[in-house]
Amino acid sequence: MSQKPRKKRARAKRDSLYSLPEVKKLVRDGAVLIRRNALDGARDAFGWNSDEILDALRRLQVKHFYKSAVSKINPQRVLDFYKARGLKGENWSCPAFTDGLGLAVMPLGHDSSSRS
Repeated sequence: MSQKPRKKRARAKRDSLYSLPEVKKLVRDGAVLIRRNALDGARDAFGWNSDEILDALRRLQVKHFYKSAVSKINPQRVLDFYKARGLKGENWSCPAFTDGLGLAVMPLGHDSSSRS
């Protein structure tokens, strides 16, 4: 008895709260706060410095968007999470938010389950 091929279930389209082109503009304009724990995490996990974090942010694509979620530390703030496989040779995840004036990058993490 042969089985029918399974139909792929359509995935709901997810939208980021913050526009990626606006995020990239903030990076280009230098309006970025890279938190100390983000810098330490990137250095420890990948050997990256702040310039390499900024380069990774410039390389983000819409397909790297993972989800938006309320911050566990500050429930008034919503974070956009990005996961990228193979970006600058690493699999990483990055929560970020903007207040309209600048971009803040939270700790970057090594993500072995990252999907591009």
